[in-house]
Amino acid sequence: MKRFQNIAFAALTLFLSTGAMVNAQNAPEGVGLLADQISYDPDTQSLIATGNVRVIYNEQVLTTDRVIYNQATGELTLPAAFELVSDDGTVITGTSATLDDQATRGLITGAQILINDQFQMAASDFSRSNGRYKVMQQVVASTCNICSQNDVPFWQIRSKRVVHDEQERRIHFENPSLRLLGVPVLYLPYLSTPDPSVSRATGFLIPSFRHSSNLGYRVDLPYYIAIDDHRDATITPSIASAESFVVEGEYRHRFVNGQITANGAIALADPLSDTRFRSFATVTGDFNLRRDYQLAFKLDLSSDDTFLDQYDFNDDDRLFNFITLEKTTDDSFFSLGASFTQSLRADEVDEEIPLVFPQVYYRKNLDFDALPGRFGYTAQTVSLIRTDGSRFARVGGQLDWYNNWQFNNGILLNMETKVEGNAYLVSNSVEYPERHYTNFTPTAAVELRYPLSKTVGNAIHVIEPIAQLVWSPDRAFDSPNEDSPQAEFSENNLFSTDRFQGFDESERGLRLNVGVNYLRYDPRGWELGVTVGRVFRQRDLNQFPDSVSAGLDGIVSDYVGAFSLRFPNQFSLSSRALFDGRGKVSKNETRFSATHKKLKLDASYVWLDEQVVLDENERQHEIALDARYQANQNWLFNAEWRHDLEANDATERTLGVQYENECAKVAFSVSLQNEALGKLTREFGLKISLEGLGARKSKPKFARRCGL
Repeated sequence: MKRFQNIAFAALTLFLSTGAMVNAQNAPEGVGLLADQISYDPDTQSLIATGNVRVIYNEQVLTTDRVIYNQATGELTLPAAFELVSDDGTVITGTSATLDDQATRGLITGAQILINDQFQMAASDFSRSNGRYKVMQQVVASTCNICSQNDVPFWQIRSKRVVHDEQERRIHFENPSLRLLGVPVLYLPYLSTPDPSVSRATGFLIPSFRHSSNLGYRVDLPYYIAIDDHRDATITPSIASAESFVVEGEYRHRFVNGQITANGAIALADPLSDTRFRSFATVTGDFNLRRDYQLAFKLDLSSDDTFLDQYDFNDDDRLFNFITLEKTTDDSFFSLGASFTQSLRADEVDEEIPLVFPQVYYRKNLDFDALPGRFGYTAQTVSLIRTDGSRFARVGGQLDWYNNWQFNNGILLNMETKVEGNAYLVSNSVEYPERHYTNFTPTAAVELRYPLSKTVGNAIHVIEPIAQLVWSPDRAFDSPNEDSPQAEFSENNLFSTDRFQGFDESERGLRLNVGVNYLRYDPRGWELGVTVGRVFRQRDLNQFPDSVSAGLDGIVSDYVGAFSLRFPNQFSLSSRALFDGRGKVSKNETRFSATHKKLKLDASYVWLDEQVVLDENERQHEIALDARYQANQNWLFNAEWRHDLEANDATERTLGVQYENECAKVAFSVSLQNEALGKLTREFGLKISLEGLGARKSKPKFARRCGL
């Protein structure tokens, strides 16, 4: 705004007071004056420019029809309507103006100001004082476009007096009233906001309103604190009609090499529980250290099992806490960490969940010019500590080799071998009475692939039969199993040598994994893919009962299959299933997504039989829909629906509508959710955001300009 001062109150006075129009060699550099007619009255010592007057000073332009400068009094008069455009984009218009040659005082009648091409103010008169304050009387302010076809903005602030402090970059309103669609909704004795040139400033943010079955009517009033360029905080008191009072806080700190974010909440008044000071706290951080090391951590704790869900902070049922130090190179990976988990599930006991400290993992790939293939080794160790006094420690490693060949007939041959072993130290464990355990498992695998391709018309068809023979000893070890209690069978690990994801257990026995992949690619962009396969074993080692995995038990496994159909940017359908030789499906997950003009639709279907839902006695059978309809650039409608087909009951239903224009966003939502014991929770939400009021506006899709 200093540049605006130069052009509005100094450019003309500097230029004209030097007698530039009379003595051009004295004209200050960078000043230009254009007019249809210029005259000088020696009696009144006035310089008069009329007709299409343009004054240009340092890329700032003043446009009007008449300018009068009195050298005797130092007064600059603009008797006709004018427009001033500064180099920072600020636009000031008025019906007339009288200014002094010191650029410290002046008066503009019928003033209109546009700051940063977004914040508009209209005033009955405008004055300037002390070189930094713009003072306006009887002001109407808004960031909305106000045009002839819509002369009532979505929101506006009316104030008797407004002071714009250019140095502090704040706008102060005296006795303001906020109007929505012309209707007064809020009266205040005083309001102060940063001007639109400020990206972040301390102050209150727009409140949000909602209603729920648990808490009744609720209002959240966030207060933002800009500490410095690298730190900020937000404190949000939340008051509900159910007589709850919760204070939520967030702190963010950015460093040169990382960041820390902390948030939490505490209930100072809580009608939902007799526990005092229910709370939660979450701290996350990540840093890039020297020598390409990366440090990451998260602390996530809650005072009890229900606080997060009841106050709608999140629906997590397990809070994972960790710290890791990692390094990744082209041929190696190192990780050192510790972790623990707080369970919020009613059927889990925290005492049975261990503290992992420490956990070390190192992987290295090796290439020797004199030897074919890729060699590698893995070293790992972990220690688990439980509150009941039991301890578990493991040290282990793996040596492996892998190579592949492609023959002239197109057959691909892959071979791999590995040897892995672990040593355990256990104390105070009822399940594992011995103190020392070991296991040792060699594995060898040969895989053949024969991709066949054929072009029919313009479409390319690829079919690839695959057979993988894997051998491991049949012997089972009685060593502890902490990290591999279950194994999943899907198309993603159909050709895996070990479907246990941890180190304590390994898949055993001689087995043959067979399957086929099919892909049809159309040059118009769409493609079709199918995968199907199963596992054959030499003997049943009873390694995969229903409590461990579904579909892998017996000498012959169930079939695993996957199907996908994709039309880029239009349509996608994917399905994965597990079914036996009689065609009985025990698992099916299907997802559908489609986009058509203004409509986007996502749907999913899940069917899990009892044996697939490990450690559970009930089937999971549900369908979910998520729809979004962008009616135009202003209106957005969305709906979510989740239905339990087994119980024939809708578990979640959400409906939302959002209106957004260049200066405001209004979002309303209704949510219904079935909880345990048939309890229905209702929640209504309303949030209104006034764009550009106390923050920069970021709505390029609405950018256009109309006069205020």
